[in-house]
Amino acid sequence: MAISTRILKDAQLFVAALSGRVTMSDVIETIQRNAREPDFNPGMDRLIFLQYGLDLSDANFSTVLAVKDEVVANSFGGSLPDTDGAPLFRVALLAPPTPNEGIMKLFRAIMELEDAIIYVRCFRDLPEALAWLGHEDPAPETFQEELEGL
Repeated sequence: MAISTRILKDAQLFVAALSGRVTMSDVIETIQRNAREPDFNPGMDRLIFLQYGLDLSDANFSTVLAVKDEVVANSFGGSLPDTDGAPLFRVALLAPPTPNEGIMKLFRAIMELEDAIIYVRCFRDLPEALAWLGHEDPAPETFQEELEGL
């Protein structure tokens, strides 16, 4: 499994980096592990780094559906909250142009079938992604320091 995660408690931001071969089972294990973290808040935005060469080849409709079920079960106690049309959270993907962006868009579409709205946007640089997530302060350099070794 090549998934590293970190919770930036002060920023209320969940950060993950995916590299190498990552299966949907790896993603499910990560969801389960992070749901047990005391600093994890299911509504916190996500910043996800998709590294060049990432292999998500086992992702298909049924495996992504299983990931959705784990998010609902582990993050929201089995049922989605009523957000009255607001997103559950936002996901900023920081990635080179790859087909892997499509996997996250498929996940978003599956969540929307359950009336769960997630905003997903792909970025090529960290400052733009942080600004979209509303984290212009501290500066991107500070985030880069916090993310060392991720």
